[in-house]
Amino acid sequence: MKRALSLQYAKALFRSTDALEQLNQWQSHLKAFEDMLKQSSDFQRFLISTQFSQEEKKRVLQKCYKDHFDLKFLDFIAYIVKQQKLSHLPLIIQEFSRMLNEKAGVLQAELVTAHPMDPKIIEDLKEKLKKAYQKEIKMDQQINPSIIGGGVLTIGNQMWDFSIKSRLKQMKQTLLTEIRQES
Repeated sequence: MKRALSLQYAKALFRSTDALEQLNQWQSHLKAFEDMLKQSSDFQRFLISTQFSQEEKKRVLQKCYKDHFDLKFLDFIAYIVKQQKLSHLPLIIQEFSRMLNEKAGVLQAELVTAHPMDPKIIEDLKEKLKKAYQKEIKMDQQINPSIIGGGVLTIGNQMWDFSIKSRLKQMKQTLLTEIRQES
């Protein structure tokens, strides 16, 4: 439900312009606004508080941030605040970024590894993916020591898990199956 609603908000913002430059700017605005919320719990509490009217919140947003964000973007944020959906912002950003990448012909990939990878290896992987998909690749790398080694690559709704953790799970399942069959 939360993802579907976030998608609707992201689509509404995305459809409000056809200009790729404007969409890129709004993506930057979304991320900057999210960072501001993370850095200031007081600001976040103000926006979700029921002690202040929606008009007061909108005035504060416009007065304090009109030099940082365009008014159409601030109206969008004010609407999300009014609908009490500020907690959806990370998913809205994710969906907005996905739509922007799609429009620009860029595939979003995520690589999860146990340790940071050599940038040269990541660039080589991006080049191979670019050739395979015939699209530009934007890759984010996440570090998750629990996978032990190897990695997990996600592109769209496809996932390739070549982590040591998953290999150990497979090995465990195989051994348990063989033990059960022998008993």
